[in-house]
Amino acid sequence: MGAPKISVLLPCYRQAQFLPEALDSVLRQDFHDLEVIASDDASPDNTYSVLQDYANRDPRIRIFHQPSNLGMVANWNFCLRQARGEAVKLMGGDDRLDRTDCLSQQWHSLQTPGVALAASARNIIDHSSCKLETLVNLPSGVFSQNKIIPKILEHQDNLIGEPVCCLFRRSDALRGFSESIKQNTDIEMWLHLLQRGGLAYDPKPLVEFRRHLNQASQQNWISGLALEEHRLLMLRYALDKQVPPATKFHVLFRAQETLVYAPSERIQEAANLLASHLGAVEMAKYRALHYVRRTFSRWKRSISKRIFK
Repeated sequence: MGAPKISVLLPCYRQAQFLPEALDSVLRQDFHDLEVIASDDASPDNTYSVLQDYANRDPRIRIFHQPSNLGMVANWNFCLRQARGEAVKLMGGDDRLDRTDCLSQQWHSLQTPGVALAASARNIIDHSSCKLETLVNLPSGVFSQNKIIPKILEHQDNLIGEPVCCLFRRSDALRGFSESIKQNTDIEMWLHLLQRGGLAYDPKPLVEFRRHLNQASQQNWISGLALEEHRLLMLRYALDKQVPPATKFHVLFRAQETLVYAPSERIQEAANLLASHLGAVEMAKYRALHYVRRTFSRWKRSISKRIFK
């Protein structure tokens, strides 16, 4: 049997209750040339039993059981190393592909010349699979590297979306996800991939990302780790000489805002480095421009309140 076109990676830990929904959503796809690589990271529940049941029913599912816990990102990379597909979709064991044409649509988008990453909007669902909201971060279209990377750096959160939102070429991701990053490793990978090509974005929600208190991402936001990592990542990538000075200043300003209510020596050091990289002249110019924009924005809000009150 030849290599499949798409490898769906399903690293999981303590997700037995959600796995049937995740796996069913993959097996329902109208794109059939795929494999599923599922790795149970030494779960204490019956996650592996669920995987065994599905693997017995469909030969496209390859399952692995880790004898000891690798950790989230290491398990992602384990699955990536097992993949044989030309393209890869990484999803959590608690996520779902919302539409049966999700893979076929994203496969088609990835074939667009110059595109290295295909992504879509997503529905956010809760513990009980009820829809909470739909997140659409971009309009439909293809965005070149010099357009999308500054947008990512200036965005407050994950502009592209969680791993389940994306499809990318395995050959572009062979170095793996960065295991030095605990929360924002997906954003770091998107920036890595986008140095090789552009983004094709679909504003239709093709996938569903589950949000619940037991997942690591929610704990990292509560602890403040996610915010610190995000600021550090943006500051690091803003040092690239291809990033416009206006974007560099925007990233620096966001970091300085964060330091007001969440002191961090690591953010301060990275911010100082970016400020030095910008230089005194650029800093003065963009600080003045920011002051003018902020003043105009406040004036506009004040006028609007008087008109519409």
